[in-house]
Amino acid sequence: MQPGMAPPDRPERGRAGFTVVEMIVSVAVIALLFVALGTCLSSSIVAERETMASAIVDDIHRNVFDRLAFELRYAGNLSLTPATNATSVTFEPVSGWAGAAPVFDPPKTLVFQQGQILLDGAVIASGISGVTMNLNGNLLTIDVNIDPATFGSGTGTAEIRQLTAQLKVQG
Repeated sequence: MQPGMAPPDRPERGRAGFTVVEMIVSVAVIALLFVALGTCLSSSIVAERETMASAIVDDIHRNVFDRLAFELRYAGNLSLTPATNATSVTFEPVSGWAGAAPVFDPPKTLVFQQGQILLDGAVIASGISGVTMNLNGNLLTIDVNIDPATFGSGTGTAEIRQLTAQLKVQG
């Protein structure tokens, strides 16, 4: 240093910045916040998947029963195969009315096969894990089972859902 010059301004020791301990604590707090945020995000993604799978199952149930009710409404000459806990029903659909008497079309067959419900061979519903039908007098009881895991639940916690509908049919 040259004579007559003032020494450069130096910050006081301990005031220049953060200490190593302060930096470690800051990084640890930020890391904990990120872990908490990640956990919340992960939980919400799982919940969204389960909700979507449940909504899909509800839609399938509704669509299946709407279609079955449409096809079997006023149907005549129902026969189930086998007679109890049937997976197939043959019926004559109504094509119109002649006065008070129904006019029937040729017989059609609804069958549950390989995860699908088929009407005369055409798929009307898929993603089904089981269907059983029972006829007691003129009351047809239909049980439809759907596994939500088929539709992306992914957690394996969702149980197979069963819905039952009863339709009054022609005797």
